[in-house]
Amino acid sequence: SNDTFKHNYYTNPTPMASFTVAEQCEYETIEFKDGSTVAIGKVTGWEWNFGDGSSSTSQNPSNDYGVFDTFAVIMVATTDSGCTDTTYGQGITHPKPIAKFSTANECHHTESDFTNASTVAYGTLSYAWDMGDGTNTSTTTNPSLTYANDGSYNVELIATSDKGGMAESGLL
Repeated sequence: SNDTFKHNYYTNPTPMASFTVAEQCEYETIEFKDGSTVAIGKVTGWEWNFGDGSSSTSQNPSNDYGVFDTFAVIMVATTDSGCTDTTYGQGITHPKPIAKFSTANECHHTESDFTNASTVAYGTLSYAWDMGDGTNTSTTTNPSLTYANDGSYNVELIATSDKGGMAESGLL
């Protein structure tokens, strides 16, 4: 005689771990956005390794990288049934520009030339100048201006990298 035992066996689906992240400049907070899914159940756990020695268990964490570089990021998603999936990506930080300029003290009714000394490790810079007189601005690299009145002017330069970083410099 034969004896048969039947048992319904169910396997839980494995999640599809995924995330998105935008590139930032050094010293700026990078936001990681979880995009993990699972067919049945829900994703309930996240383990992040940001590639710089820091980690998180938040669903949508952030990280502050102190230097510009490319970091290998690992994220493990876990479902409510304990199934896991691992995905790999990158946290990319770009160099922050340094905004700097100089000018010589000029006489009233003579042209003041501003020498831009802004730098960035790589990428290109664009400029926004506020000439401090309430009306004049410029986007050129080295602007010149003849001020209508003698006095002190708070000139401001904003240097922006094509990678998104921004720095300001002022001169009275």
